[in-house]
Amino acid sequence: MKKILIVFLLSLLIASCNRDEIVESQLPVATNLHGYYILSEGTMSPGNAKLSFYSEGSDSFYTNIFRPGNLGLFPDGMIFYNSFLYILEQGNYGSAGKLYKVDTSGAVIQSLTLGLNPYSLTGLNNKLYISNGPGGYVTVVDASSLTVLKNIQSGVYPQEIASGGDKIFVCNMSLYGGDADSSISVIDCNSDGLIKKIYLKKDPSSICVGGNFIYAGCYSDTATIYKIDINSLNISYVYNVPNFGFDRDLSYDAANGFLYYISKTNDIVRLNLQTGDYYKLIPNQNPGTLYFYGYKYDSANRRHLICDARDFASSGKFFIYNFYGDAESVYTTGVAPRRIVIK
Repeated sequence: MKKILIVFLLSLLIASCNRDEIVESQLPVATNLHGYYILSEGTMSPGNAKLSFYSEGSDSFYTNIFRPGNLGLFPDGMIFYNSFLYILEQGNYGSAGKLYKVDTSGAVIQSLTLGLNPYSLTGLNNKLYISNGPGGYVTVVDASSLTVLKNIQSGVYPQEIASGGDKIFVCNMSLYGGDADSSISVIDCNSDGLIKKIYLKKDPSSICVGGNFIYAGCYSDTATIYKIDINSLNISYVYNVPNFGFDRDLSYDAANGFLYYISKTNDIVRLNLQTGDYYKLIPNQNPGTLYFYGYKYDSANRRHLICDARDFASSGKFFIYNFYGDAESVYTTGVAPRRIVIK
């Protein structure tokens, strides 16, 4: 989970795949294309992280469109906001990271050194809100000028972050080998002040917006997912999912009333928000070879998008599945693909 603190040593195996179409060209991607951006963390050596792009219209995959130069150490945060990509780079542990403002073709427009291992970000009111795990605070940045406006104390090791209504929601996790936390910090985006802490089960590791609610999942062998009213900030319902556990990457399906997430058993689980029923929609059939490291549901195209980090040392894979969990295509990415942004 905290990639810069853990070195994964897994067996190197080769997985079979249905389809693997790769465009090796690093030519600019047309700005009017629709598709998916995939951000790969790379290894502990700088320069091998990558920003990939899948073009839906041409069914083409660009392995690395980031330019000029290369991404640095452990880029983990990425959003598409105000027609730009914003990418966060953690950097060396205990050091400042970097924020990039990137156009849709992958070209860097501006960059800013900031924070303390900045990890995740969200955008609201032309401002970016950035979690800084080791520092315990959220940095507020003007999205146009990339000027730091403020730092807001949040809690122990803030990681995942999301915006809903006029509020920012921050998951405070436990410090590796140190203090623990179990809260979500709520920040008012008008005053940029902390207005409430919502206490959950230990280690809220993922958060997403669904209608007038925030859904938050806690990292555990037995999944606990909270439904929180965006306006009242009260917990409306608690889903207890005893099997499979919970790991990361909640994604909301408004049309069908489902939540999807990566389970502790490293499968994609579907949870029916009306009935509470759940099951493995996309099981990891080869856990010794595959590692589901990132996930997002594309509601417009009814697709499941999965990043496979494999052994965290060799090139990963990007999978596209249909609504029913059937594999449609697979592409080769950089090492340790983690984030997916839909354009």
